[in-house]
Amino acid sequence: MKVKELSNYLNTDFSHSITNGDLNFKSRTFKKSYQDLNSVSFGLLQNLGNINSDCYSKRSKVVKTLKKIVSNSLLVNEVIFFIQGSYATGNITAFSDIDVGVIIPDKKISKKEAKNLRKVIRLMLGYMYSVDPLMHHGIEIILACDLSRYDESILPVKTLRSAVALNESRQMNIIVDHELSVINAKKKLVKQCDAVILFKENKMNQSLYKMKGLISVLMLIPVLLLQADVKEFLYKRDAIKRARDLYIEKIPFTAIDMATEFRKDWLVPRYIYYLRKIIVLINPVFPNLQNAQRISGSTAFIKKNKADYFIKEAKNFASLVKEYIDD
Repeated sequence: MKVKELSNYLNTDFSHSITNGDLNFKSRTFKKSYQDLNSVSFGLLQNLGNINSDCYSKRSKVVKTLKKIVSNSLLVNEVIFFIQGSYATGNITAFSDIDVGVIIPDKKISKKEAKNLRKVIRLMLGYMYSVDPLMHHGIEIILACDLSRYDESILPVKTLRSAVALNESRQMNIIVDHELSVINAKKKLVKQCDAVILFKENKMNQSLYKMKGLISVLMLIPVLLLQADVKEFLYKRDAIKRARDLYIEKIPFTAIDMATEFRKDWLVPRYIYYLRKIIVLINPVFPNLQNAQRISGSTAFIKKNKADYFIKEAKNFASLVKEYIDD
């Protein structure tokens, strides 16, 4: 089973079929062997950073709940759960996603163990979606065997260094494949730019759910641009600042500035939380967890003129970045 297949099985609402026997996970396969390797070792943090932040109590509650879900479950030995991003480091806003990752051990896992792992992830996602009813993504799945030729475009090592363990903390031994990371960053950059450029300007896409998706994709573009162009893999906030300094004279950052303001002022109406709870209660009708997100998040909208202007600037930014990287 490859990492994409495994991620789909663990994250999606409708279970994909899995083999009757043990699962042998395959690392990402590459036609070419790269030589630009760098070995790093560090331990995942045990405690949240920035304990004096105003949002510490909320972050602490989220982490404690996720730890409880993990600790109460029958898990595969050596599976590592961690939380990274703003919930680990501090300074969250109402926009902030809960970013959780799982590292799967390089060993055979029985069908029963895989089902147990999926159950844990479904419980975690259910809780994460209740905290953020507009959240789009699932949990990042990483295979331990991929850490020996690690692709930093997945998660930069600097981001992993600030991650907090959700179960027993373990030493991380990673061999970064720098050349591979840069190549994949460029591929992802093109896909992200295309996603923004093809974003349709209609009423439904002005909903909070759709706009959050657009903003999230847009904010990754300067991060990937920095990785693909100057081969720097930084924590997201630092990467955006660095990209601005490097490219502001060539590419206007109006869309990024607008997205930053959206994030600061983001407000999710309370009724969306209640609506999502009602949809979850009638689960047999809407069995897909993401449906609860889509339906509840599509009942509130950004003002049309503000949304239209932002979408226009986002498309312009993505087009200019794509032109720059193609030169």
